[in-house]
Amino acid sequence: MGSSMRRELVIESDMSELDRVRAEVREFIKDLFDAINLNRVVLSVDEALANIIEHAYPPESKETISLIMERKPDRVVFELRDEGPPFDPTHLGKPDLDSLGRNTADGGLGVFLYTTLMEASYRRDPSEANVLTLVRRLESAA
Repeated sequence: MGSSMRRELVIESDMSELDRVRAEVREFIKDLFDAINLNRVVLSVDEALANIIEHAYPPESKETISLIMERKPDRVVFELRDEGPPFDPTHLGKPDLDSLGRNTADGGLGVFLYTTLMEASYRRDPSEANVLTLVRRLESAA
């Protein structure tokens, strides 16, 4: 793949958007990865977006989130932008995996999954947006 391809989606802050986004991500990268790695990338973007929907805005707010997908010669990049309160998920500690099953609290694994499966970085840009970037290198470019 010699050149870049780019696509932007604007998503309402609503969990019902996740099916559409998973389909769009899958379609955008379907020829870049084997089935296992394709599913890992789709899961990572899905978990990151679900966390933003759940935590960045009040329920029912219908604020928007931007997802920019970009294919580069050696990697695929997903940039998620929201205007919620500043939050850097890349600095969260690892969840206590021993407590799974004993703890009834929801959450904690999504961030761990996408920061393990993808290269993740966070920045707060000058326009006051949170920018979470997820990168997956292409195996053929390694």
